[in-house]
Amino acid sequence: MAKITYLIGAGASVNALPTVSEMESRLRIFQNYLLKFTSIPGVEEYIQDIEDSIIDCSGNTIDEYANSLYRDRGAQQKYNKLKAILIGFFLFEQLKKKQSDFAINNVKSGPTVPAYSWPNKFNSNNELNERIQNTLDRRYSGFLGKVLNPENKFKPDINILSWNYDSQFEIAMERLSIPYKHLDAYVDIFPYPMQIDFNEFKESERSHNILKLNGTAGIFKNKGEIISVYDSQQEYFDDIIDIIMNIYKESKTRLERYNPLFNFAWERNIGSEYVLSRAKRMVKETEILVVIGYSFPDFNRDIDRQIFSGKSISKVYLQVNNDPSVILNMRGLKNDFYQKTESVQNCSSFFIPPEF
Repeated sequence: MAKITYLIGAGASVNALPTVSEMESRLRIFQNYLLKFTSIPGVEEYIQDIEDSIIDCSGNTIDEYANSLYRDRGAQQKYNKLKAILIGFFLFEQLKKKQSDFAINNVKSGPTVPAYSWPNKFNSNNELNERIQNTLDRRYSGFLGKVLNPENKFKPDINILSWNYDSQFEIAMERLSIPYKHLDAYVDIFPYPMQIDFNEFKESERSHNILKLNGTAGIFKNKGEIISVYDSQQEYFDDIIDIIMNIYKESKTRLERYNPLFNFAWERNIGSEYVLSRAKRMVKETEILVVIGYSFPDFNRDIDRQIFSGKSISKVYLQVNNDPSVILNMRGLKNDFYQKTESVQNCSSFFIPPEF
């Protein structure tokens, strides 16, 4: 069987997590849900920072806004706080909520808490509830059912390189009755909770089934250990609010216990350098590339070039939603990928190439 690598982007999680155009409305839902926790120290400030970020981000994507903060030497705290907001948001989107019904234009606010805007991009309360309560894009489950062997381990010659910092693969594995805390017995995914010396780790010959180029929202580096806020699909977002506030509190001072292993493409640190080195090794051996929901955006281009330039991949399958800019963006990789590309129109499930 040919060596196959999947390159995963945000479009692969679109049935559970927001697209760029939906980010503001979904952040508004998150913001309003937090109003029930205003008795907890820090929550009101956190809510206001979400509001400020929405306003400051107006007209730009989250990546564009984050990059502007990163380039401003005086905005390091705002940059760290934005990460704390996104970490809380992605945990909210991917965990159960104790409030089971969300109603459009039914926002509760206390005497000291302003009533924030409520999203108006949903046609009905049912549509809103379905979006918020759904924590998994079910295509992941179907995909894993095809690429895992009967022991729930990856079949040989299949690897995944992801630009997403969500936990969709981990959640899909849980749906296969594999608890998150035992995941490493079945699938080698990075980052994942473990004891680690990055310098020794980098020198090792270890390879991974799933590599996340941006890390994971909710995973942190704490001295010689990788820790995770996420535990399982059985827990409620409501029960980790105190942890979310501790993450937020650290974002305003010194990152110690909660130093995120969640990066944007332009960041360079020991974690991102490790992942990049392993990604290069993974792609070097790749014969077939399957691109799902990824548009090769300009912010990622430098890393994509390092990973893919000069690589002799024989075939590229492109499964994206009718985005003509993708082929143009692929030309920026300085290779001949775009000449070897075949488009896959059906996005109802993740494509399995005939070479598999």
